[in-house]
Amino acid sequence: MNSKRLGLTLFLTVFLAFLSGFAQQSAVYRDPDANLKEGLELYHKSQYGAAQVRFTEYLRRTEGQEATSRSDAAFYQAMCAIRLEHNNGEILVNNFLQNYPESSKASLACFEVGKTLFQDKKIKRAQRWFQQVNQSKLQKDLLTEYKFYLGYCFFDEKEYKKAQPLFEQILNSDTPYAEAAGYYYYYTLYQSGNYDKALKGFLGLQESREFGSSVRYCIAQIYYYQGNFEEVAKIGAQLIRNARPDQQTEMARILGDSYFRLNRFPEAIPYLEQYRKGTKSMSRDEHYALGYTYYMNRQLPEAVKELEQVTDANDQLTQFSNHLLGGILVDLKDKLKARSAFRKAANLSFDKSLQEESLLNYAKLNFDLSISGETLRAFEEFLRVFPDSKYQDEVYDYLVKVFMNTRNYQEALVTLDKIKSKTPEVRKAYQRIAYYRGLELFNNLKYREAIDMFDKSLEYGNYDDIIRGLCYYWQAEAWYNMKGYEKAADTYDRFMSVSESAGTPEYSLAFYGLGYCFFNLEKYDESQNWFRRFIARSPKQTKLLAEAYNRVGDCLFMSRLYWQAIESYDKAMALKTEEAGYAMFQKGFSYGLVQRPSQKIELLKRLPIEYPKSQFLDDAAYEIGRSYIDLNQPQDAIPAFKAVIANYPNSSYVRKAYIQLGLIYYNADQDEEAMTMYKKVVSTWPDTQESSDALNGIKNIYVETNRVDEYFTYVQSTGRTSDISVSEQDSLIYMSAENIYLQGDYTRAKTNFGQYITRFPQGRFLLNAHNYKGDCHYRANELDQALTSYSFILARGKNQFTETALARSAEICYQQSNFDRALILYKQLEQQAEEQSNLLDAKIGIMRCSFRQKDYESVIQSARGVIGSDKVPEEITREASFILGKAYLEKGDSDKAMEVLRVVARDVKNKEGAESKYLVAEILFRKGNSEASEKEILEFLDLNTTHQFWLAKAYILWSDIYLKRQDLFQAKATLQILKENYSRTDDGILATVDEKLKWIDTQNQEK
Repeated sequence: MNSKRLGLTLFLTVFLAFLSGFAQQSAVYRDPDANLKEGLELYHKSQYGAAQVRFTEYLRRTEGQEATSRSDAAFYQAMCAIRLEHNNGEILVNNFLQNYPESSKASLACFEVGKTLFQDKKIKRAQRWFQQVNQSKLQKDLLTEYKFYLGYCFFDEKEYKKAQPLFEQILNSDTPYAEAAGYYYYYTLYQSGNYDKALKGFLGLQESREFGSSVRYCIAQIYYYQGNFEEVAKIGAQLIRNARPDQQTEMARILGDSYFRLNRFPEAIPYLEQYRKGTKSMSRDEHYALGYTYYMNRQLPEAVKELEQVTDANDQLTQFSNHLLGGILVDLKDKLKARSAFRKAANLSFDKSLQEESLLNYAKLNFDLSISGETLRAFEEFLRVFPDSKYQDEVYDYLVKVFMNTRNYQEALVTLDKIKSKTPEVRKAYQRIAYYRGLELFNNLKYREAIDMFDKSLEYGNYDDIIRGLCYYWQAEAWYNMKGYEKAADTYDRFMSVSESAGTPEYSLAFYGLGYCFFNLEKYDESQNWFRRFIARSPKQTKLLAEAYNRVGDCLFMSRLYWQAIESYDKAMALKTEEAGYAMFQKGFSYGLVQRPSQKIELLKRLPIEYPKSQFLDDAAYEIGRSYIDLNQPQDAIPAFKAVIANYPNSSYVRKAYIQLGLIYYNADQDEEAMTMYKKVVSTWPDTQESSDALNGIKNIYVETNRVDEYFTYVQSTGRTSDISVSEQDSLIYMSAENIYLQGDYTRAKTNFGQYITRFPQGRFLLNAHNYKGDCHYRANELDQALTSYSFILARGKNQFTETALARSAEICYQQSNFDRALILYKQLEQQAEEQSNLLDAKIGIMRCSFRQKDYESVIQSARGVIGSDKVPEEITREASFILGKAYLEKGDSDKAMEVLRVVARDVKNKEGAESKYLVAEILFRKGNSEASEKEILEFLDLNTTHQFWLAKAYILWSDIYLKRQDLFQAKATLQILKENYSRTDDGILATVDEKLKWIDTQNQEK
């Protein structure tokens, strides 16, 4: 019974429910408004899916009708789609707005779409919908929410001016949006630079749970921008500990910079370092701040690294940074880099006081580093740019020190000449520097310029009497080298008249010089007197002493005081110098003149044994033969003369020996042997005096043997018929031309010799005429014409002018860059030279020509020969050593090259020394020894050469050393200093500098 009731109850319940639903469905079906009503009930219950079905059905059922509720149904249908996030939601709203633009729910529809998109973080799309809302048509309780959402949309797009009024309207409202609106409102003020008002608002939000952290961060930034660094310091440490990771780097910057500006440098460092570590790149101001902080904390190497990042722009910060960097580098004992930094600061004029100090420091560092050429330029620049500087006296003090220490005399004098009011110290420096500049010119063989420079020194001669005297001495030496013997003698006297000169090493040399002056003027008594005085004062100068004894002997010889001459030659021989060979020959020759032929023979036979390299061996051999003739021992003379012919085939004594042999045979009635000797001379040396003598001997033999017709036939065969017909006229015309030549009228002389040659093409004095004519053209620098005459002489076989013609022809061909021909001539001269000076010239010429032809094996051999020769002038030894070093370098033997070049590089006042110093540094660099190379460069700078090209090359090499060390800063600074101070534009130096600077700038940009 009970179970039946329970079953019935359940059935009725289900059935009644079914009937109820069926009844409802029937009602909806029958009444469209029921769909709308039920849709609204479901919508307000948030059953948007079911509600949307009702609204859609309502719209379908009422389609085409003018029911007023269709707009509401369309609105809610769209809202359901928005709530359900259907893809067609915005389309339905747009349809609603299009179909019912006057609906009171239009603004609400836009708001709801915007709100939904806003909550989905689709801010841009939300903003477009919010901006379609008409606030006056929106429900009042939604206005605050609407303003917040729209304000935030503007805020998100950084349109702070549009956002500000919206947030301001609700920041004091009693709504959930008030606090957030306040934060965003004050933030817009902060972003707009209205720090006071923003700060006031932020201070009220410090304890906000949601915004407190960000607010405190903004407060710190505002304090920083307001310059209230103390407040930043108070709150910064706590803030940075609690800051978000994305805020910590910026907060570290603010806090570090605040400590920096408060001069609390130790506290600034950890935060600035934290900022450097956290940021991708730092500004130049930030590098400067960190660098300065390190400097104030005495962390100097770290300061240098930071400040070097700030030193390449063209602004005031660059000037400050370089000035500070220079001071730090001085403290670190790195004066070279400090010098570069001060130079950069001095190049900028944003702060005149800083520029003045920087330029002064730059100049002083050049002085400390002994870079004298640039020291002078720097101090000169300082006086020009800051003529009224308070440091002017200090600068002049430095200038005096520089001028006293420098050996860059040319640059020093240019600077000294610009000082209008010269103090006594400057005048004293001028005297000394002009003297040393004169010596420099003298050593470079510029004698006329040297004399003028010594005169400049003498203008200030009352400061140092020793220097004054030495000016006279070197002027005398210059006059002597220019063959101005009388002026030289007068100037030596002026040197000796300065009392302080007596204590100088040059004093005794002045006696020696005077001796030579009068010797060359053929005033042998005066010459002998001065040489004897030199001998009395110079017992230890063995080489010069031997030469002086020889000259005394020569003076006595020329005065025909042969026994006294022999005594002087004996004294020269006793010193056993290279002069002894000459002394022995002259002594033997003198024995002949005092009728002591046996002693003469005995002595001259010793010459090749004791002095086998003497240049008088052929003379001695010939004189031995002559002495046997004097002793009436012709049979002994014959082997002597034959020895001359066999042993010295290139000697001018060979033809004389043939003449002597012819005479001996003639006197011994050996006519055929005599004829052979004479004819050898005529055929081999046709245009010589000996040829004429031989022809006379031949004539005598033919006449004495009654063979006159044979004589005429023979003379005809030689082409010398003029010797018979017009010899007297020939002699007179030639002697006239020669006299004009000897009077020094070379222009007239060359014309007269030319006329003689034309008139007497087979003349007796044809060789003489060509020799003198060639000399006249040579003196007039008419080199082609001179070469023509000398070529004629050379074509006539060995004669008395062959040696001169070879020497001059070789010299002319070399000057005309005809190195092949010059080399041939120099080699011939080397084989035939009897004069020591010509032999040396030949060796020098071979060396120079071989170098020009890049025949380095020959260069090495010939240069060694020059260096090993006797009596080689210092400048020639220097040149030969330089060429030898370069030849080794070209052959790849850098070790031998450096060994030789180091010797030449000891004196960089000459061009060979300057280039050698550079080459030594370059060799070391290429060998990988940058430190040794840099040491050579610094020595080069200290030696103050006037040869600026090689100094500039050394600077470029120095920059390469820095580049090898990856020190781009110092490499660039070195090149910039060179660029600022190098004036020539045609030698490739500045082009190389610009190219390297461009490359460095590229590297810096990539870095």
